[in-house]
Amino acid sequence: MVDPEEVEPAVRFASDVFGSLRARARTGIWLEGLAATSLTVVVWVLASYVLDRGLRLEVPYRALLLAAAAVILVRRVVRSLMRPLAVPLDDQELALAVERGDSKLRQALISAVEFDHALQHGGAPLRGQSESLMRNVVDDMARRLGELDVSRAIDARRVRKRAASLAAVVLALGGLAMAFPESAWLWARRNLLLADVDWPRETMLAFEGVTPGSPLRAAERDDLTLRVRATGVVPDVVELDVRFASGDRATRTMERADEGLFTTTLASVLESATVVAHGGDGETEPLRIELVARPRITDLAVTLRPPEYIGTAERALDVVGGELQVPRGSTLRVAGRATKPLASGRLALDAETRFPATIASEGLAFEVVFVPEQSGVHQLEVVDRDDLGPAQPTLLYIRVRDDQPPLVDFRSRGIGSLITANARIPGVLKLRDDHGLANAGAVYRVMSATPPENGEKPPEPPFRAAGVEWLTELQTGATEAELELAFDLQTAMKDPNPNSELNEIRPDTLLSIRFDATDRRAPQANQASSEVRTLRVVTREKLLQELRRRQSEQRNELERVLQKEIEARAELAEILSPTAQHEDAPRAKLRIDQLARQQGALGKTAQAVGDRYREILDEMLNNRLFEPNVLRGIESKVVSPLVTLALEDFPDSARLTDAFARAGDDTARAAVVEAFDAIIARLRRIIEQMERTEDLAALVESLRIVIRTERDAEALLRQMRDAEGNELFRDREDRKK
Repeated sequence: MVDPEEVEPAVRFASDVFGSLRARARTGIWLEGLAATSLTVVVWVLASYVLDRGLRLEVPYRALLLAAAAVILVRRVVRSLMRPLAVPLDDQELALAVERGDSKLRQALISAVEFDHALQHGGAPLRGQSESLMRNVVDDMARRLGELDVSRAIDARRVRKRAASLAAVVLALGGLAMAFPESAWLWARRNLLLADVDWPRETMLAFEGVTPGSPLRAAERDDLTLRVRATGVVPDVVELDVRFASGDRATRTMERADEGLFTTTLASVLESATVVAHGGDGETEPLRIELVARPRITDLAVTLRPPEYIGTAERALDVVGGELQVPRGSTLRVAGRATKPLASGRLALDAETRFPATIASEGLAFEVVFVPEQSGVHQLEVVDRDDLGPAQPTLLYIRVRDDQPPLVDFRSRGIGSLITANARIPGVLKLRDDHGLANAGAVYRVMSATPPENGEKPPEPPFRAAGVEWLTELQTGATEAELELAFDLQTAMKDPNPNSELNEIRPDTLLSIRFDATDRRAPQANQASSEVRTLRVVTREKLLQELRRRQSEQRNELERVLQKEIEARAELAEILSPTAQHEDAPRAKLRIDQLARQQGALGKTAQAVGDRYREILDEMLNNRLFEPNVLRGIESKVVSPLVTLALEDFPDSARLTDAFARAGDDTARAAVVEAFDAIIARLRRIIEQMERTEDLAALVESLRIVIRTERDAEALLRQMRDAEGNELFRDREDRKK
């Protein structure tokens, strides 16, 4: 057994020599490990800051960088701290460390430590040394402890250097964090917390006209113009990166439109894409472009509701091609449907004239109700919820028509420019209005036909209502009308004698007639008038003389027709047969063809003579020159035969003449001659009747002259008689006086 008193010096020896040394060694390990670890942290902080600040790393890359840093840091802690701390610091190692620092010991300390350890554990003597010798060595080293400098076992300079490094790292990181707290906090959020926040930029880029965070919905196959606004430091170049849904990529350099605005156009976009613009250190948020179809207008219908005064029901208008005729004051209803829900709609004429639409049926139906005031092309503008309109705009050409005044046209029948004072003026009044007639009337005025002696134009008297007999009534609201009427001057005569001064309408006056009409326009009706028809009032004798002259002209015209017919008949009776074997046969056929065409022309002339002769007879009837039965008898003997000749005989003779030109035999010739003879005989009878009519008119005129002369003589005798009687009574009164 080892004596305790003998063991105590050795225990004091080990604890005194190596206790503080072991603590100082571990402190140095901690300082060196922490310094190495802090240096690794600094390298990672600086590297991550530079990389992230310069490249603006995405979250996955920052996470990868953080993981790599964590792995390196763990390795550094293990190698620089944990492993050194795990190494046991026994007395022998410490003794050797002390001896390396103090060369005078010459292994004395390590020998004392080994001897002391052997003595404490009761082991055998080392290397054949005796126990007493071993104790003497231990005791000797124990006495020399005061002179021993154990601090040389630790590299104090190295420890101080590591401590200074650690302090510098801590102070540097702390100083930077305090000097740039926002950047430090932003770095920590991005690289430690992996937050999705961005570094501050000198250049800020943003897409114009889009809602942040929402996709841009664009029309298929349309050109898409993108605009990027740069603020802060405006870069010289902005590029647009396009990533299509198919995986294709493209880069475009945007054009600089003005200060801070860059644009580019993607032509005919066919697929969805994501775009990002970058320039300088700025970059936009990714913009998703989604392609959608444009809306289409279907079931378009336009309904017209006319003004109330027109009185017609609401009706649909044809919108396919052409223009829409709209009466002023009408209400139009434009309705339709869309293939996509609509956000808004309107019908626009120009920048100032716009009519909003009412959207219904969850945005799939629209309606515009408005009163158009101007003519022009109205464009239907609808926008769906993607802010897109139809590929082709719908155009409606609307013509606003003012309610036009009526059209009034009067045509007299059987009346010329000369009339008698008791004439009957028949005619037809043609009326037309776009939206319906209201009423019609007639006015007249009478003026002297003889200009005043001083040469000045006399004032025109006002028109007055005329007592017209309406043979056809006007239907209110009709848009067209033909009214038969008659203005009988005889009803206005105060004296049966047409030449009497008591009559307003008498020979040597001018009678002017005008017809007026109004429509139903509200609140102010339109009024229109016909042309003023002015007739000269003459005596019966003068009018009859004029009509006789015209009768004579028609007879002379018919006599010329007769003469041509006689000459043609004679030529056809003797002309060479067109089918004869003679060199002049073709010429004969050509002449016969000419005569056939002449028959048609002569028939038209005969019909024209008949029409003009009927007009003469109508004037005689309307001016009350002859009795109606007398005139109808003349018409049956002159006009009716002429019409028959024109419509039957002359065409038949032309056909027979043409047949003779083809056949050329005697039978055809005889038929033609017989037809011509019949026409000639009838023309002679008509001409004879026309001469008799002229003689009758002359006889009537002479008779009227005689009657008028007798009346004038009787009136003169009465005047003379009255004058003589007045003179006789005057003489008697003078004698009495």
